[in-house]
Order: sequence, then structure tokens, then C-alpha cells
Amino acid sequence: MNMLLLIIGMGVITYVTRVVPFFSLNINRLPVSVQQALQLIPYAALGALLLPGALRSPPDPWFGLLGLGIALLIAFTGGRFTAVICGTIGFLSFAAYFIY
Repeated sequence: MNMLLLIIGMGVITYVTRVVPFFSLNINRLPVSVQQALQLIPYAALGALLLPGALRSPPDPWFGLLGLGIALLIAFTGGRFTAVICGTIGFLSFAAYFIY
């Protein structure tokens, strides 16, 4: 019974912390500089996820750095988050076919 109450309580806390900002925060009231900074969060998260994996890529470290470079190129040319991921995977799959 205690475990069930713990799970329900955690679910309620998680729900409240996600719903309250959604209804109380109007994105149009934020300054433009804050809005621009918030738009960069997915790319910052992508960098934090890609860099450690790129430096420890199994076949060759240069292969991982090539993938990181392609991801940065797609991101800086205005590609959306999904385009960066799919484009990098597609390019590295194509490159691995011819290299390995």
C-alpha cells in the first residue's frame, strides 16, 4: 500500500510541475532575448548528448567526429532537431557502407 501511495504521489508531483508552467507562462510575454535563448535549448542538449559518444565511437574516433561535424553543419544551416538526427544517421550509415 505504501508503494502504491508513493507512485501516485510521484505522479501527481510530476503532473503538477509540468502543467502549472504550461498554463501560467505565456511565451509572448517573455523578452525576445529569452525567447531566442529558449529556442537554443534543443541544440545545447544535442551537443551534450553527441560529444561524449562522438569521442568514444567504436570503429574510429574520426568517424564519430565526422558525425559531430555533420550534425553541427545541419544544425547551423537551420535544420530542425529531427533533421539533425536523421541527417547525421543517414550520412554516417552511407559513409560506413563505403568505408567499412
